[in-house]
Amino acid sequence: MKKRLESDGNPIGALVCNVLGHKYVVTRRVTYHLKEFQCAYCNKKVTSDEEGQLVELSEKRKEINNILYRVHRNRRKKNGLGRINL
Repeated sequence: MKKRLESDGNPIGALVCNVLGHKYVVTRRVTYHLKEFQCAYCNKKVTSDEEGQLVELSEKRKEINNILYRVHRNRRKKNGLGRINL
């Protein structure tokens, strides 16, 4: 059975990822330990879970990350610590 190439964008990028693997780049730091990544080749989006493993960025995880980001940002503002840099 043939494996289907899955891609959010570039089909050539999906081919590169199937051969060489993904090249993830941090797109957003949600908290100190939780980040969102995007593949530079195929634009696949993933996030780190509670154990530090990379998992697909579903709508549910996106919503959870947004809530955690707001809570973390508000705590940092309250304590006068400022922004989190990429």
